[in-house]
Amino acid sequence: MITEDERMEKFLQGVVPPDYQSDEHRRQLLSQVLARVQTNRSGSGRLSRWKTIVLLVGLLCAAAAATELVLQVRHYYFEGRSSDGSYHFAADQRTPYESTGTIISSGGKELDAAAIEQKRRDLEEIDVLRQRDARELVGVIDTAINGKSSFRTFQYKYVLADGRTETMGEGGSEPGPGVSPAQRERDQQEIAGLRQRGAREITQVLDTDLAGQLQRTLICRYVLSDGREQSVGEGDPALPAPSRTLTPEQLREMWRLVKLKQGKFLGTVSTALYGQTLIFQRYSFELSDGTVVNWSDGRPEGEKRELTDSDWKELRDLTAAHRGETLGTYEEVLRGKLFKFTRVKYVLSDGTEVIRSPGEPSSEK
Repeated sequence: MITEDERMEKFLQGVVPPDYQSDEHRRQLLSQVLARVQTNRSGSGRLSRWKTIVLLVGLLCAAAAATELVLQVRHYYFEGRSSDGSYHFAADQRTPYESTGTIISSGGKELDAAAIEQKRRDLEEIDVLRQRDARELVGVIDTAINGKSSFRTFQYKYVLADGRTETMGEGGSEPGPGVSPAQRERDQQEIAGLRQRGAREITQVLDTDLAGQLQRTLICRYVLSDGREQSVGEGDPALPAPSRTLTPEQLREMWRLVKLKQGKFLGTVSTALYGQTLIFQRYSFELSDGTVVNWSDGRPEGEKRELTDSDWKELRDLTAAHRGETLGTYEEVLRGKLFKFTRVKYVLSDGTEVIRSPGEPSSEK
């Protein structure tokens, strides 16, 4: 015959609170509930204990749900206007490399202080809506470069509190749940193994030269066992650690100047590194405290896998002029909607082949 205590334990084993961390965490929480019930046994009737269980499980689930809805409130600030006329905004950041940046094109129109402040407030509101996933997927653009690399941009519509709507182009993974912490840890372990075996492709090299002290960052692409690709920034182990480096504040200022293209162009150099030839675009940036930093962006010679700023401008001009070759269509279901993509090939002036495939929700039922 099943005892009352066994019934309680069986009931708890069937409880499924929102799984917001891991199965192990869920088991720990349920064990805490059982322990609480055990400590309340003395002088308590069965009905009282059942009420305790129901109350604790309700609080457990409510706490888990509340945890899921915790939002990271970020303050956006205006970084400045780039040399190409675009307006750059960034969110608060813990390190110079963790900023969330947004570029706003004004279509050639100059924004006054009030318009810039409105954009800043809108971005903060959109950031909260994004975290809540309170948005509508209205378009997708697939881009392939020389048939060797491809990426996807999502276009989301946000409805602001005052009724205005904003459509934002965003990169990232497929719409839906993000990668779990456990999956990220597995990915990192697999990448560490690939790195040890030298199974990586160096797609970009960033050099920072401070008073002759060189610090180098390698942007490496890894192909995981399930076919996913990940790009990781890594230090160059072949170089000695520099004795002098930029402070976090100086790094933030330097990256701001890099993004806004507010530096002096020093020319282009070709360098043989890591078994390939890299073409470096070299710039000089002067920080507000007078510190001069020479910064170089190196890309492998040959067929491109990424587009430069000038390439993007040329592609936009070709797209606007409808100077592309239509290759066909394909369909894909995203967020319960059927999207129809049209593949269009464009050839840039340097021979780079770009296939741009905009996708829109299909009207077919």
